[in-house]
Order: sequence, then C-alpha cells, then structure tokens
Amino acid sequence: AIEAKLKDWKRGSLQAYRYKSFAHKSYLVVPNEIESLVEKTFFKKNNIGLIFFNYKNKQRKIALECSEEKPKNNFMANTALEFFWEDKTLKELSII
Repeated sequence: AIEAKLKDWKRGSLQAYRYKSFAHKSYLVVPNEIESLVEKTFFKKNNIGLIFFNYKNKQRKIALECSEEKPKNNFMANTALEFFWEDKTLKELSII
C-alpha cells in the first residue's frame, strides 16, 4: 500500500501504519523538499517504507525500504484483495 502526502507527513505516516492492517508492505511518499522534517525513527520502528519524490523532474529516492510482513488483519486483507480483484485491477496488472 502507498500513501502520498504533499505536506502533512505525520498524518501520512499514521495512514501508512493503518495500511499494515491489510497490506504486506506499506510506504509513505512525500516531496523531497520536506525530507529534513521527516522523523525516520517511526518508519524504521514500524517497518514502513519511505520514498521522497521530486515532482519537478519526476525522480524518486527510496530512503527506507520495508520488508514484507503478514497483514495484521486477515479479514481486511481478504476484503481488500476481493475488492481489487472484482474491480479487475489485479487482473489487468497481472499481479496474481
């Protein structure tokens, strides 16, 4: 799962943490201009990936990788999987 925020990285970090309920990996993407403001300790402690994005030249920097984990809530994970499967998103992307 990927959460993107333009300014409020703290709010984005909490949302990325919530995504761990149903996702095997969770990332937050924020503009590279706020890199110095982001406290990386939370991301390391909670195994959340962090990506800085330069929207002017479309380049990205993966500051922190996250490792794959089992979702915390199987029901939510299955519900999300069914939603995207029925929406044909996963079929079109050939993820599964």
